[in-house]
Amino acid sequence: MIRPAIASFVFAASVLAAACATGAGQAPTDSWVDDMGITAVGPRLVLPGTAIVVSGSGFVHPDYGQTWLHLVGTGEGGSVDILAPAERVDEHTLRVVVGAELLARLRAAGGTFDGGVRVETEHDAAGVRTASNPLPYRFDLRASLEPGAIVEADREIHVNQEIPVRGEGLLLGGAEGQTVARLWGCHFRDGEPGCAAVEPVEIPITPADPLDRTFGRFAFSPVIAGVRPGTFRGTVRLVNAHGALGGGARLEGADSTFEVRVLPPVVTDVSPAEASLGQYMEIAGGGFVTADDEQVTVFELSGRFRSDASGSERAVEVLLVPEHRSGESARYVLSEDDELGQTVSLRREHGTLTGTIRPVVRYRSEEARGAASPFAMRIAPLRQVVYLSFEASFVESLRHFGLRALDARIRERILEAAAEPYGSVGVELRTELPTDYALYAHVDVAGPDPNGQGLFGYDNTPGKDVNNLRLHDRIGGINAATQMDGFPGYGGIFVESLMGFSLHPGGHADSLPSATDLFDIVFDPFRPDRGGRPVDLEDVRAGFPELRDARGCPAASGNRPMQIACAVWVLGNLVGGTIAHEVGHSLGLANPEGDGYHDAGDRPNRLMDAGGARPFEERAQLLGSGPGIFCDEAFEYLRELMPTDDEDLAGHRPGC
Repeated sequence: MIRPAIASFVFAASVLAAACATGAGQAPTDSWVDDMGITAVGPRLVLPGTAIVVSGSGFVHPDYGQTWLHLVGTGEGGSVDILAPAERVDEHTLRVVVGAELLARLRAAGGTFDGGVRVETEHDAAGVRTASNPLPYRFDLRASLEPGAIVEADREIHVNQEIPVRGEGLLLGGAEGQTVARLWGCHFRDGEPGCAAVEPVEIPITPADPLDRTFGRFAFSPVIAGVRPGTFRGTVRLVNAHGALGGGARLEGADSTFEVRVLPPVVTDVSPAEASLGQYMEIAGGGFVTADDEQVTVFELSGRFRSDASGSERAVEVLLVPEHRSGESARYVLSEDDELGQTVSLRREHGTLTGTIRPVVRYRSEEARGAASPFAMRIAPLRQVVYLSFEASFVESLRHFGLRALDARIRERILEAAAEPYGSVGVELRTELPTDYALYAHVDVAGPDPNGQGLFGYDNTPGKDVNNLRLHDRIGGINAATQMDGFPGYGGIFVESLMGFSLHPGGHADSLPSATDLFDIVFDPFRPDRGGRPVDLEDVRAGFPELRDARGCPAASGNRPMQIACAVWVLGNLVGGTIAHEVGHSLGLANPEGDGYHDAGDRPNRLMDAGGARPFEERAQLLGSGPGIFCDEAFEYLRELMPTDDEDLAGHRPGC
């Protein structure tokens, strides 16, 4: 929907130099809403269906506000003042597609737009409207576009190698349409007389940049000339195939000759030097094809495995079926379910795998075999990677604590606190989505408990995973299996439920029997519902200590920097310890060989004790209490499953 602006604004030089205000007399809001800003907008040539892309920071998740792109300026037909709904791609990117309604408004204003843009957001929870800084923006509006680019190919290439296209007039994809390369000619296969005729085929061109119409690439697909080595001689023509909004027009560029030597497939590198069960083996080279009904790439691996434990060796002759990524890249996941995993016990054995690897590419009835290349890789002990996904609701809930501006620092402390109990165990926690592992655990860190039970955290994975057989548990979302068992369906970590430790939790949680004024001493100075002053950007810029222990906490009321530091310490420990506890459940704790999910009884600082046995001081690591650690038998269980050479620094561990 497009609707008129609530209030127009003028893009004078003085205004462009500063951030926009949201209107005189508007109620103050948490400072975090002020750090929304834009740094770039494009493209400079717009067609029907074009996606206008805005780069910046602080863009609000659609669950917590509605965002628009506001264009104000002039066109050949008069003034322009348009408020267009924006799609949030991520925190740093917005898109506005020039659909039928926006296109009609822009056409009414003429063939150009000259003015500026800013991003505006209506915050549902805060009940206020905020705006970014403005940026100048000028673009031409066209009905269609003719390609004027040229193709630049190396003399020698591999199948599926990307061919550069440079010049002008490329379509950017999506609703505006796509530029394709149309090729035809002859393929002179090595060892065969004459040439095999290649009928015209069209290969899509991918823009190198979503805003750049001057540079793109297309893959020399096996549909052009198969996979056999040889020489292709022919013609290439670029065609702009516009989308439906552009009337489906097809505008063609000029023909140009195209000749390349097609080489056999090759492996140039295998990495990393060390990998474990569930991790990817990255294979670089050339001439790889995707896997479907007509084509496949496999790798013949021939070598020997030498065990670290016994020193014994045995032959390994296996076929690896990888995931295709591009013509130059494939990856294979170390799995227990295929030939390699049945030859080497990837869960229990570790050692060195050496030998050769050969690519074999098949397309329809053709096959091309590359040369065997030497490689070496160490099979490492089992390692459990855990991805912590901080949800939009987590960020929103920080507002209730008055700590939204401390999001990054709190996440840092959460990660530290969650990782500390696993310090000498092969468990690795990350806040970035893993790309080097196919099998990893996933934990959602959210705001309120969607189960409505005030849970701090809940492992909703099915059953006790003794010996950590799954590796890919999801602690989060909804699990229908657990709901059918009568247990809560939604899993994850729920930061808002921690308000239950407050003597006055407001509407955020029910006060717990273990509620304490110590919680309120730490957080009341910042809670807006208690008359506190939320941490703002000025506080962050002024700085505050980064604590390594709880000395000085809780801080005196006049020492705001130390109060902020203590709030980061306490909330980070509360959430981090809860994460460590729930991950422990997903690894098969407590009592992996027995009944129950918690340690028996109640002892100080045992991480896997039941919730009621873990008081606030212990969870928060205050007043000499905490941190929570694994008891002796639980720790040995984890070390046996996921061994490391690291020393256990915990010292004495409580009994289980």
